[in-house]
Amino acid sequence: MKKGREEERSIRVYAFFGTHPIYETLVKYPPENIQLINAPKKEVYDSLSIYSPIKRRLKDNIKEIAHKIGIPRMIWLPALNADLIHSSRGFLVLNRKPWVVDIEHIGSFGNFKKESVKRIALKFLSSDYCKKILPHCKASMYSFFNAWNPPSKIKSKTEVLYPAIEPRNFKKKARETIRIGFLATRTSFYEKGGKRAFRGIQNSFKKI
Repeated sequence: MKKGREEERSIRVYAFFGTHPIYETLVKYPPENIQLINAPKKEVYDSLSIYSPIKRRLKDNIKEIAHKIGIPRMIWLPALNADLIHSSRGFLVLNRKPWVVDIEHIGSFGNFKKESVKRIALKFLSSDYCKKILPHCKASMYSFFNAWNPPSKIKSKTEVLYPAIEPRNFKKKARETIRIGFLATRTSFYEKGGKRAFRGIQNSFKKI
């Protein structure tokens, strides 16, 4: 009987998550009284199949078409039994259900420089179904505010929610030189100035 009452108090959240480590931690350690629906299996995070060339090429092609047409990232989810939808990566939810969305940058919504993308996105974000907009950090929030200057109704439900990532333990090996790892996907090392930064460090510290 007690177990049944606990299940009644839990909130069923439809988790439209990706395979980034921030969602891995959420899947492994969901908040108290939260029941995640459709969340990726824990084993998925141990595989990098999501980054296979074919899948990446398909996603890039879809993204490029959406950018040219001028539509934001939108999705309809089969979340009929959910109390709330948590959409990740800036996807606007088409369902007439309460939803929240997290964003890394204004670009999470799509080609934000297109007026049509801005108009459609702000309409969805102004909806009463959209309960919260959750930027990953203050820089994420300001990129959103500065690019579009959304109305006060949208700003009032925008709240920074810093991602939590499970600590990992690594064994340190004794080396004569210091090795620095850069965690990213695909060509991000070059896009984010990694090569330039490392050259600058090496000019000052010869053992790196």
